[in-house]
Amino acid sequence: MKFFDRINEVRKRISEVEHNIYHGKEEFLEIYEKNLQLEQEIEERTKELNIANKRMLTLQNILDMMNSAKPLKNVLETVVNSIQGEFGYLHSTIMRKQKDNDGDYLSVIAEADDITIQRANNILKTPIQARRLCYTKYSIFYNTIENRRIVQSTDIAASLNAIMQDESEELINEIISDKSVRSVIAIPLYAFNKPFGVFCVFSSREELAKSETDFLAMYAQQIELAITIADLFERVKEQAVTDGLTGLYNRRYFEECIKKEVIRAQRINQPFSIIGLDLDYLKKINDTYGHTFGDIAIKTIAEVLKSNARSIDTAARMGGEEFNILLPGIDSKGAMVAAERIRKAVESKTLDVIGNVTASVGVATYYEHTENVEELLELTDQAMYQSKRDGRNRVTLAKLISETSWQEI
Repeated sequence: MKFFDRINEVRKRISEVEHNIYHGKEEFLEIYEKNLQLEQEIEERTKELNIANKRMLTLQNILDMMNSAKPLKNVLETVVNSIQGEFGYLHSTIMRKQKDNDGDYLSVIAEADDITIQRANNILKTPIQARRLCYTKYSIFYNTIENRRIVQSTDIAASLNAIMQDESEELINEIISDKSVRSVIAIPLYAFNKPFGVFCVFSSREELAKSETDFLAMYAQQIELAITIADLFERVKEQAVTDGLTGLYNRRYFEECIKKEVIRAQRINQPFSIIGLDLDYLKKINDTYGHTFGDIAIKTIAEVLKSNARSIDTAARMGGEEFNILLPGIDSKGAMVAAERIRKAVESKTLDVIGNVTASVGVATYYEHTENVEELLELTDQAMYQSKRDGRNRVTLAKLISETSWQEI
């Protein structure tokens, strides 16, 4: 009996050990599964944190660029390149809404330099950045700008067709044949609460999470801020060098230009000329009709100078009714022709109430008349006042400095 009792006791202990081992195994498996789940959650949170950090760094990069002295184009190009790759975006671009005689259109003002756009441009021959893109009603870009909301589309062909209507369907299909781009996301850009354009990203994913939408909206706000700051900077810069009444350059800017032109002329041994122009009888106009009409006459002179100047010429209002035009690379003969053309253009203008206005004009040329800038400007004035003494509404070429007495100067 004792033998069997011992066997039963041993069996009972073995059963207890097996039971403990089984429950221990269940607890171990439960702990193991919990650890795996925890590790997965940590990995997911780490990925989310990395994405958040990348987004913050990207936004910080925009802020750093805005605090720099770089032009808006350089800032925007850095912006579109900053968002590449990190978030599964294959290409990004900024298109501006513009208007001409044919109506509204879009033009690319900044685009990322990547394989996607290089491939598209190779197929198109004419780069997208050099094109006048269609602003098609009800397209993704139209809806984005007009409704001021983020729009996503997985119909890449329709999106491209909307802005390049002159291209064939076969060509568009060739561009998207690699199927790498799965969706296009358009984000509206506004400046001074007016439509500026659209920030567009081409994604390798079809889904668009809310967190991604929030980020893109925030990203677009930084772009809008950069555009606004750049625009304000350009306005301040323009006001610093332009005359408020006429829109021409002011005396300070003209004097800076002539200094640079002297250096260039000496380097390549080339002349340049100055045309000085003075509106005739401004005091009489002011006294007879009032200063408002005097301002109209002055602005008329400015418009004539703008329409008759070359792109490399510099026209400036020197003060009052006096104007100067700097003509790089032009000798006295060419300057006299240009001056006479301007004089005739002024004379041909008929203004309400005032009637016709005229101007007295003088011309002097660097190297031909003098190699001293101050003397050149003085000789231009002397020639201009000689036109007044000779009866006004005429052009006078300056005398050589050797022929000018010190009393005249």
